[in-house]
Amino acid sequence: MYRRIVWLALLLLGLPMSGALASDVGIEPQLAVAQAPEGTRLADILSGQAMVGQRQIGFTPLLTPGAPLRLHEDESTWVRLRAELPARSEGEWVLRIERTHVPSARLYFPADPDEIQGEFGFFVPETRPERAAEGFRVPVPAGAAGPMEWYLEVRGDLRVGLLPTFMPMVEAEALDRSRAQWLNWILYGLGIVAALSLYRAIRHPVSGAGGVAFAAVTLMLGCMAFTGGLFVWPQTLGLMALGPIGLWALLLLPCGPLLLATATYSGLPYSIPKLVPYVRGIGMALPALAMLMLVLREDLVPILQVLLWIFWVLLGLASVVVLLMDSRTYRWGPILLWLVLVTALWLRVASEMQLLQATGLTLYGFQGVLLLMLATMLALPWIRSALQQRGAQKRKLVVEPSQAEKIAEARERLLASLQSGLGSAAEGDVQWIAFRRLLAGLKPVLPQLSSAVVAMNYYGEDLMQVDPPDAEERYRLLLADRSSLLRGLSRSRGAQQVSMDFDGPEGPLPPVQLAVIPLPIDKPGWGVLLVERVEGVNYSDEELDLCTEFASLATTASEEAAVAARDKREAEIDPETGVYRSALIQQMLAEQIRESQLRGRPVTVMRVEIDGMADVRSQGDEAAAEALRKIGVVLRDELEFGEALGRLGPDTFLMVLHGRNAAVCRPIADRIISAMAKLGLPMEVQPCIGISELRRGESAGGALIERAASAVVAARRSGTPSSA
Repeated sequence: MYRRIVWLALLLLGLPMSGALASDVGIEPQLAVAQAPEGTRLADILSGQAMVGQRQIGFTPLLTPGAPLRLHEDESTWVRLRAELPARSEGEWVLRIERTHVPSARLYFPADPDEIQGEFGFFVPETRPERAAEGFRVPVPAGAAGPMEWYLEVRGDLRVGLLPTFMPMVEAEALDRSRAQWLNWILYGLGIVAALSLYRAIRHPVSGAGGVAFAAVTLMLGCMAFTGGLFVWPQTLGLMALGPIGLWALLLLPCGPLLLATATYSGLPYSIPKLVPYVRGIGMALPALAMLMLVLREDLVPILQVLLWIFWVLLGLASVVVLLMDSRTYRWGPILLWLVLVTALWLRVASEMQLLQATGLTLYGFQGVLLLMLATMLALPWIRSALQQRGAQKRKLVVEPSQAEKIAEARERLLASLQSGLGSAAEGDVQWIAFRRLLAGLKPVLPQLSSAVVAMNYYGEDLMQVDPPDAEERYRLLLADRSSLLRGLSRSRGAQQVSMDFDGPEGPLPPVQLAVIPLPIDKPGWGVLLVERVEGVNYSDEELDLCTEFASLATTASEEAAVAARDKREAEIDPETGVYRSALIQQMLAEQIRESQLRGRPVTVMRVEIDGMADVRSQGDEAAAEALRKIGVVLRDELEFGEALGRLGPDTFLMVLHGRNAAVCRPIADRIISAMAKLGLPMEVQPCIGISELRRGESAGGALIERAASAVVAARRSGTPSSA
């Protein structure tokens, strides 16, 4: 979507560009340059009498079609122009010089070297343009044809590009009109962007569009100053007095607002807020620097020229970096435009330096890129916000489902939540989870003040779930006053509704309308689902049936989950010791070995064999079982989260420890032996512990267990309680 908008904008922008930025037509003269002290006469240079020290001043031919000049104070740069003009049957020839920032230039003919034939300059009020971007035009004498030679005396203290061309008057005027039309497109576009940005900033102050408006206004000033359009009106003619310093200040002024607008567009305050103070500081410092330039000396202009282009290039690169920190897809449009802008600025500089042929595209193309960039920074967030609002409105127009559809959806949601919640619940938690999901499932489809589930002597516990929680105290008072009534209603096995009043701690409470739905709980237990409404608001038969259905689903699901959890526990846990059975502990060891191969962490097993249990068993099975349970408790106390303990044999335990190597496990074995000595078992009962650590490349748990068994044998032989 955003890419299409950018391409459409480029297409519309290309309509005026096609004529305004076309290559110039005409005859490019051959150039030669000479430097002479200010005041040197052209006649003296042509006669060979002008000297600088012992050196005669002469012209040096240039191979390029234009002249990149470095002007110096108290010095004149003389440029010789030679061209052969064809004869024309109609119309006149003119010498057109592109309106680059030439401070002052005078034109001479060699036939009368002391007579000024014409004077022009960017900062000469008498030669201000009628239209912005209009070139300097000097008429060629009527009927002139054949070889011609003219001389220009250029003065100032800066770097300029002199771009002269001989062309017919009609074509020169057409070219100037197209250039002026191009700049008008840019200025009108910037004005529209500024107005729309202010409108959006007023409607949505947090949008950041005010920064785009400020950038558009400063760019309008910069573009008008750059092309001479600022000096078209008599009211602004006085700005010429600022000279080149004022021009470069107006060109630097938009840099700060552009950086701030880019940072806001990229969402920098949300992505990297730590950078915001630095970016804002730079964005405010650049306009301040532009104002400071107005008080600098004019001899610093050449340095400021270079610094200005460097500032613009650094601004483009910094803006690209800021935009790359944005994770949204619409950052690519401004990133592309900033890269194009940096390229367009380089084309402008290269044209004035005669590294490239000077055309309308290379001289003025960057202004169109700036307009398109600001339009993108305004339009794309605006469009994105409009699409989001439209999507929100569409979501609001969703058709309200019927009551039957709501009930069907609530039924499916209840079944799904029971299945997901009870699937991994512990045996003692299934009832709580089931009844909590029951209350949550009824709430959206059954109008109510509150609801509760009461289950007495249910799997040996008294349970009560209340929604909302602040109604729990009221239900406890109800149970205290009407427990016998509720128990009797639960035996009826049929849903009923009753109007009930009961006493609170400070007197009678307002009567309520209760739906009482018995829960299928076997005696001696009993239970009910209670749904509360204000007195007089009765329940329909359909509502009572819905409550009965949901209560049955929840109760049945909890009982099935409890049975499944009990069966799973009996299959996994050794009933005599309370630890995992042999098959499960070996399966857990295999899982730890696979995890070790993936993550490279150690796995250690401790095989604990209890010697002398025959004397305990002689006292009876209950005494042996009690001793083994105590030993299991001691071993379990040494486990950390994720580690496991199992029973390998009648008197053998296996501890699976992950993340700990054999050296770390030795103190654990010592603590186990010390703790078992305090259990009060017969003296003959002694633990013997073997420690084994997983080796590199080993993938089977059987070898690990066997090495631990060998360590137990070694410990017995050496008379020590443990061995690794």
